[in-house]
Amino acid sequence: MNNNQNQPREFDVVLGGKNPPPVTGVVLGGIEGVKQRLESEIVDVRIKALNDAFKYGDEGLDLVIQALENDSLQVQGFASRLLKEWGGEKGKQALLEFDPYLYFTKLDDWDYIKINLNANIPETVNNAYIIMNSDSLVALCQKPYCNNIEALQCQYGDNFQTVFADSLINVSEKLKKLKALYIGDMIMNTKLLMLY
Repeated sequence: MNNNQNQPREFDVVLGGKNPPPVTGVVLGGIEGVKQRLESEIVDVRIKALNDAFKYGDEGLDLVIQALENDSLQVQGFASRLLKEWGGEKGKQALLEFDPYLYFTKLDDWDYIKINLNANIPETVNNAYIIMNSDSLVALCQKPYCNNIEALQCQYGDNFQTVFADSLINVSEKLKKLKALYIGDMIMNTKLLMLY
């Protein structure tokens, strides 16, 4: 009998011990691979695993719900976003039971970027764009990417006029994916509730 019979061959998948796989290593696929990656010490690996979890139906959804209790705030936040967007009734119910505040859309669900109308915006998802006046708002809505913007923070300071409100109404048809809007002075605490 050949002594190499129990040795893995070149293309065999091998399940290792309890140590996490190296970042560049190969992990098992399927739901077991997702579970293994959710135990990684690397936050980005856990976040990518959550993204993949929805491919596995209710079992994957349960993994995302469990991630609400993850020790990483980034993983918790990503799980709550996934559940709001893709979790259906079960996901929304889980959010309400875990923390009702997570159920609602807030401006702090996005990263803030001051808009530069002369540059292309690289990403509209997860970004809230800051505009300072009605001219910037109108110019923004001439850009092809405006249909994908999810959040706007319109800072007007002390010089707010009905012109700004009128501009917002006039361009509202172009902001089809807008989920959150803040109009007012610059806010330092963005833990503001925005319903949509």
